[in-house]
Amino acid sequence: MRKYDAQKFGTVDFLGKTYVLTGCADYTNRLLPAENYIDRATSGEFQFEMSATAVDPSGEPCEVYWIFRGNEDRPLDSYNYDHVDRIEF
Repeated sequence: MRKYDAQKFGTVDFLGKTYVLTGCADYTNRLLPAENYIDRATSGEFQFEMSATAVDPSGEPCEVYWIFRGNEDRPLDSYNYDHVDRIEF
């Protein structure tokens, strides 16, 4: 099994398992469902999704997803990546 460097991109915990990120988080450009909608014109905020490649504890590749609420002026490294939305294999 290939060993991944947890210090390069970090790790996240989700449902009791630790996942090692193997790449940087980036925008998914997915149109979020209506329940995630925020009126950007009135609040200045919007929700967006990001994802990063990772491996699970057994080395299986997967994708980690986050949904954030923010605005264009806020730098991406200021968001809390501890709150994972989901993981897909």
